[in-house]
Amino acid sequence: MIRSDVTGHRSRTRGIFVVILALLVFTTDRCNAASPEPAPTYAQANELRDDASLHAIAFYDAEHGIAAGDHGTILRTDNAGQTWQVQPSPVTCRLDDVVWASDRRVIAVGGAYDRITNLSRGVVIVSDDGGMRWRRAGDDELPRLQRITMQADRALIAIGDWSDTALTNQFESHDGGNSWRATDPSDSQAIRPDKLTAANQLTWASATKQHSPIRAVCQVDQHNVWAVADHGMILRSLDGGRSWTASRGDGRQSAVMMISS
Repeated sequence: MIRSDVTGHRSRTRGIFVVILALLVFTTDRCNAASPEPAPTYAQANELRDDASLHAIAFYDAEHGIAAGDHGTILRTDNAGQTWQVQPSPVTCRLDDVVWASDRRVIAVGGAYDRITNLSRGVVIVSDDGGMRWRRAGDDELPRLQRITMQADRALIAIGDWSDTALTNQFESHDGGNSWRATDPSDSQAIRPDKLTAANQLTWASATKQHSPIRAVCQVDQHNVWAVADHGMILRSLDGGRSWTASRGDGRQSAVMMISS
């Protein structure tokens, strides 16, 4: 009888171990430790991208532009902003900045924070066809990135949250964003975040006569200026910022819904 109980206990132990191992494998497969957590099942990113808040906009020339924002949203124009198309995105987290490395290569950066651990996770996505198709680049172990720029030597410099692993918040790429290495924070080439402050956002909102805060501005030339805002709104000025018209999202405003029994 004792022998039988021991055998049964061992069988149950092995069964529990197999279940735990399977759960670990499943969880690891679903959520890479170096990637932002996937969006909740009830948050359908594809359905939210049309009205997503936009945080970055960049033009290669007067015709070709990319805007990016929440939910991995990527918008592309190849006709000077007459129309903007939502492009398929490999990520569902927020994208904070975008830069053109050439007429074909475009790089966007962003990231998110784990809901439980609050760890900062970064993403880098790259397009090799002017922003139509995008892929994840070598962003393993990067923290959330907020700014990216291209230097005179065509090196890409990105800045984001502090990384305890790399002991820096600045990273550089010399292969068009495919791979990244830590950069000394004292490097003279390093950049600093220059996103619009709350006061600047209000100033721009007043200048553009919009209710939504302006999140980013891009000046293509002396007269051609672009701005992005919440609710997927994109604005354009042809006179250096004195007057503005909506290229996308005209009339969109914030709303509050209250339900009372």
